Amino acid sequence: MLLTRRSLIHCVVLTVAFGALGVAVASVASVRAPQPSLRTNDPTAYSPLVNAAEYDSNISADQAVADSLAGLDAEVLPEFALAEPPMGSSASGGWIYATIAGHDASSEAIGIWQADLAQGAVAERLAHGVTNLANVVSGATLQYRDEKGNESAVVGGAGDVTAGQVFAGQTSGASDEALTSSVTSALNAYGLEPDLIRILHPLGPAVEVIATVPDVSALKQNYDAIFSALGGKPKSFEGVYLEIRLPGGRCVVHGSVAYRTGAGRLWVDPAFDAMVGATHGSPAIVAGSR
Repeated sequence: MLLTRRSLIHCVVLTVAFGALGVAVASVASVRAPQPSLRTNDPTAYSPLVNAAEYDSNISADQAVADSLAGLDAEVLPEFALAEPPMGSSASGGWIYATIAGHDASSEAIGIWQADLAQGAVAERLAHGVTNLANVVSGATLQYRDEKGNESAVVGGAGDVTAGQVFAGQTSGASDEALTSSVTSALNAYGLEPDLIRILHPLGPAVEVIATVPDVSALKQNYDAIFSALGGKPKSFEGVYLEIRLPGGRCVVHGSVAYRTGAGRLWVDPAFDAMVGATHGSPAIVAGSR
């Protein structure tokens, strides 16, 4: 059965453009210098620690892209580039063009999340004193390509996000093993055992979690609370992906956040919408607890 996707991006200001869909970008083009005055909304900080000097460097745009992708899955993002915004756009910064590859709804959702992570990591690496990451990378044109080669548009954008945020997983120097242990403990507190926990490194650590429940009632309408608990307080991760399945692999709900992009996405199987405790536009997904 084909389920209707409900993928949302929540941010203070969202810039979306589809004018350049279908444009293949093979290399990084020159990017206009950031113009902070063009995005004047107060950016949001998701971490209590902001230290722009943490990422201050003279890194090039192509190296920023390469370094960000190095901590993600190459097969998920076969095409990813930073270039000029689409023709006619008034965006102040650069623009991401990416193709996401997958073979089912789960791999699609994970690929979209990784594209969101990469966009934020690239913007952070290129901020160079700009305080709002949306003035560095102003948006994204994303496409999803399935294993048969069919392509479809994916909503992309950029929220007004404070540059220089340092997440607790970075400051603590915790190993991937220690971070995995903390995530496992958070799941166990809600009676869940993970099928998969992966720590990714677009810049700081991000976590991907998949868990199976015997039936939907086992969630006890706690999805938002579980999602928030995985992130920690203060937040350990710059991104979180949480997918809950039933035995046999049917997905009940998946949600993700990429804090440096200001992107929060949520999909719930309509059959279980009232049972999982996942709220569209939920602070647990969009902002969480700081």
